[in-house]
Amino acid sequence: MKNKIYSLVAMLTIALSLTSCLKDNEKQAEITFTDTAITGFSIDEIKVMRDSVNAKGKDTTYITKVKLAPNSFYIDQAKGLIYNPDSLPYGTKITAIVAKLKTKNAGSVRLKSAQDENAHSYIEKDSIDFTKDSIFQVYAQDGKRFRNYTVKVNVHKEKGYLFTWKNMASNAEFEAFTNTKAVYNNGRIYVFGSNGSNTTAYTTSENDGNAWTKIGENFDANAYQSVIISAGYLYTFSQNQVMRSKDGAVWNVMGSSTNLKQLVAASTTQLFAIGNDGNMWVSVDNGATWNIDDLSDDKAKLPTNNTSFIAEPLQSNEKIDRVVLIGNTTASNGMVRWTKLIDYSEYAKPQAWTMINNTLEAQFQLPYFTHSALVNYNNNILALGTANNAFLTMKESTDGGVIWKANKLYKYPNETPMKTFAATVDAQNYIWIVSGSKVWRGRLNCLGWKQIDKIFVK
Repeated sequence: MKNKIYSLVAMLTIALSLTSCLKDNEKQAEITFTDTAITGFSIDEIKVMRDSVNAKGKDTTYITKVKLAPNSFYIDQAKGLIYNPDSLPYGTKITAIVAKLKTKNAGSVRLKSAQDENAHSYIEKDSIDFTKDSIFQVYAQDGKRFRNYTVKVNVHKEKGYLFTWKNMASNAEFEAFTNTKAVYNNGRIYVFGSNGSNTTAYTTSENDGNAWTKIGENFDANAYQSVIISAGYLYTFSQNQVMRSKDGAVWNVMGSSTNLKQLVAASTTQLFAIGNDGNMWVSVDNGATWNIDDLSDDKAKLPTNNTSFIAEPLQSNEKIDRVVLIGNTTASNGMVRWTKLIDYSEYAKPQAWTMINNTLEAQFQLPYFTHSALVNYNNNILALGTANNAFLTMKESTDGGVIWKANKLYKYPNETPMKTFAATVDAQNYIWIVSGSKVWRGRLNCLGWKQIDKIFVK
């Protein structure tokens, strides 16, 4: 009796299953079929239009062929989506591209036409217009059941290595400044300026740049020089006091010292200052107490004005910070460069500040900036600034501040700077320049491109 009941249940289950399949077939609906899938998609070669300059110095263009890596495209099996997370170069021609497909269990493929919505047999040698999303249908061996895959070929709509600047609204309040310094902290740009009597500060959101708000209090005339960022805090040195703020509005006194002249740099856990005695001083408790730091060269070679620094973990070891400090001295026609490694591992020995060799050819040194700024940009160090009311060529260092070279990718706004200059970089890879009342914001296009998630075929 039990066997008969089980047999009846099995027959009913099969009948319901067949009915369901028949309904799906009648509606010509797409279904998920585990034995049907596109398992590979690739494009071997693309054609890209490139810019050039001919022998007569005139702009021209040409077409070049570029090979693509086999794994340039990814397949999201759950969504039935095939796409390239790294967009093809600007200027890629995708109106006639030959693609290669691999299917599971030798499934046949049809291409759905964007013009008439009909599906046609796909021949691998045929070129496809990918300017619109293309739909591939892969059929099971029974020729009835299939899955749809949408193919999106992403192409950059702007030139990646073009540096573009935008004029922000001018700020008349900045015209009173004789010296300025700009920093970035927690999503905001800060400009500190001195009018010769005191230092005042203004801030704007990194997503704005047109509306500036005066913040904080008035500091002494030289406090702008001491503005640095460390561990998400703003620091400055005014009236013999080290002061700290999270947002620039409320400042707390961290410590007092008559030994210090100005703050010049910071690492993850340390602050550095030039003392009135010409020594380098260091604090490991946020400016509360200070001690003389070690130097490997004469303290007389430390910068005395126009200082700027960057501090970043080594790419090879995140437990080691590299600090690079530049500035002018009265005894040098160029900018001096100092560096220090701070190792945070348990048994590391303290390292001294080291002066970087300044005997290289002039083309590999920094020019004598009257006003300068160092920024970490595109994983390298970029120095920019002015002299004699003109922008000086930006110099880039890829080796921690030893050799500096001009990089033709980096260009200033096509305008003339005013009497002051300050620069910083924000979290969106925009470089901000403030000169007089003028404010500019710019970046390499490619550093603003969003990264698409990569989903691998399993």
